[in-house]
Amino acid sequence: MEWRQLATDMMMKPDFGRIEKHLRRGLAITKGINRFIVLQEVQTVENDLPKFKEWVRRAVRLSEEDAA
Repeated sequence: MEWRQLATDMMMKPDFGRIEKHLRRGLAITKGINRFIVLQEVQTVENDLPKFKEWVRRAVRLSEEDAA
């Protein structure tokens, strides 16, 4: 199962609280099956790599918490 985060959620100033809530919901829905998470249509916006790194950190953390 593939769970996609829309790249448009990352443009401008992302609401990481809302993004995290969306990721948690996706992990709950897909609990117990093999899945992977991707940031759909990745592209840097104005060279702002820190916000993409923050998304990756949160996705990894939530995945690890879900797997525990």
